[in-house]
Amino acid sequence: MSSGGRGLLSASSRVLHRISARANSLHVGPGVKLKRCESQPLERVRVTVLHNGAKAKVIANLLSARGAEVTHFIKEGSKVPDVEGQGVFVNLDNPKSSRSELLASLKSTDVFVDSSTKGIGMAPNDIIKMCPRLIYTAVKEDSSPFSSMRALAYISSGLYHRENTTLGQVIELSDSTEALHRMKANQLDATEQAK
Repeated sequence: MSSGGRGLLSASSRVLHRISARANSLHVGPGVKLKRCESQPLERVRVTVLHNGAKAKVIANLLSARGAEVTHFIKEGSKVPDVEGQGVFVNLDNPKSSRSELLASLKSTDVFVDSSTKGIGMAPNDIIKMCPRLIYTAVKEDSSPFSSMRALAYISSGLYHRENTTLGQVIELSDSTEALHRMKANQLDATEQAK
């Protein structure tokens, strides 16, 4: 039994080596040929990020790594994030012209990530009324480190929902959401321990 397992392991190692060695196509077995995917999952998705801290930078990096085209808006006095080659940067020095430039950008974007404390002077629902297909993501910088990954999941779900309904939505990542997730996890742990 164990020698068969070793033989299987070495056979699968050869398959893995063969898969990684091919450039244009993958051969999994006799008669099965898989094409290599050349595109990214968020390739045609346009993202506008209003920076105020590290959380938005992480979310922008995650979206950009999956092929999204990211435009960064940075508030006056903020440190420019280190995301070289990952989009266009606009410094918001003049509040009036910057706000109109940001609003104009939102009309042609798919996802808006807002991590500023004051936002852009409009309620998220008003922005959704102005841009009905927009996925508006409000991020609080003091939320847990895992909220960036959850943001990616929520944004992806929002894009899928919009694809089916043509409607955008507001996603809020806040401390209360974090607390609910922690409470649910603790409840599940307690249930498992009680068994």
